[in-house]
Amino acid sequence: MSLTRKQLSKNLSQSLRQYIGRGRTYSIDEFAQRTDIPQRTLSSWIQRLSTPRLYGWLQCAEILPADFAQRTLEIIGLTGLHRTHGSVTSHELHVKAADLTALIARHLLDGKIDHIEQAQQVEPIRQLHEATGAWLARQQK
Repeated sequence: MSLTRKQLSKNLSQSLRQYIGRGRTYSIDEFAQRTDIPQRTLSSWIQRLSTPRLYGWLQCAEILPADFAQRTLEIIGLTGLHRTHGSVTSHELHVKAADLTALIARHLLDGKIDHIEQAQQVEPIRQLHEATGAWLARQQK
């Protein structure tokens, strides 16, 4: 499959709308200030009037959760992205906490957590612990 500009523009717009806009993680103004991307430029990307060059996309990917990069690169078959350095966003921390809570709730449907279910919780708990530590360390700066 050959990627078209229209497909790319739609994909990027949808991915940006997940996090930027009224009632989202960032307002356009907030995000523009954090990235030094002009508000008009961000709006044009969100409205599918234009697409960012690589540097603009990287500025977005640096601030937004890894899921943003994952969603935008899935269109060309790249998956499995995660941050290997840098900071954990509060959004990523909340997603990890919600995922762990949902896992524990599923395990408690029968009224108890058995040894198999407990073993399944170890890695998500470790990941949440590490993410929380990284997020707290960033708040100290």
